[in-house]
Amino acid sequence: MGDEHEKNINKKNDGTQSWGVNIFTAKSAELLKTVSSYITDSSCNYDIYINPVLGSTNQNYQVFFKNGLALVAGYYTISLDSD
Repeated sequence: MGDEHEKNINKKNDGTQSWGVNIFTAKSAELLKTVSSYITDSSCNYDIYINPVLGSTNQNYQVFFKNGLALVAGYYTISLDSD
């Protein structure tokens, strides 16, 4: 993305799950194709939600998008293609 602005907020980790929020704001019509995250455990399930309400971090607006399994700990770039 060209002139995007990214914000990481609302991070939580309680020992069994963790979550975070990223807000991306594009200056023109652009498509977000991937997201990245560092996963600290092996055999870790992940869920990706999209919030279509511009700039909102309210969980009531989240829409489930996709999930997956990270077999080993590490940094992952996850495609947002709807496989």
